[in-house]
Amino acid sequence: NVPLGTKVHVSAPMGSFVLHKNADRPALFLVGGIGITPIRSIIADAIYRKLPHNLMLLYSNRTVASAAFLADFEAWARENHAFIFIPTITDEQPKDWIHEVGQITEPMLRTHLVRLTSQKAGNPSPIAYIVGPPAFVSAMLPIAEGAGIDPDNIRTEEFAGY
Repeated sequence: NVPLGTKVHVSAPMGSFVLHKNADRPALFLVGGIGITPIRSIIADAIYRKLPHNLMLLYSNRTVASAAFLADFEAWARENHAFIFIPTITDEQPKDWIHEVGQITEPMLRTHLVRLTSQKAGNPSPIAYIVGPPAFVSAMLPIAEGAGIDPDNIRTEEFAGY
């Protein structure tokens, strides 16, 4: 709604929601819907810079059509052995969908966490990033803790009102 030619001020990126530095600790991303926005940037940067972190993304959406950046994540997972991508759809069951169906649950998370933690010697506990609508973040916290993630190693970001 801003008229053409309007001057705007743009600031530098801000915030502290970034990938942890200790590459010995894997990164687990539990993301719902539009919460994927900052996580896409984090994962793209890690892959572009060839960081040694092991990364896993469980990405929940209601429909395939609402899953932003799906093709990017699928390509990155094919090209990078250190990135595991687990998308899930909750409100439909497409015939050609080869990924998970249903909400992220503790058993689903436990099943996939084995793949992430077995990639590093000593099976270190991951740093978990939980991002999405407030209800999603609230639902994922006990699931992550129940799957064995130390609450001190969980970082959250809520996306509300979009």
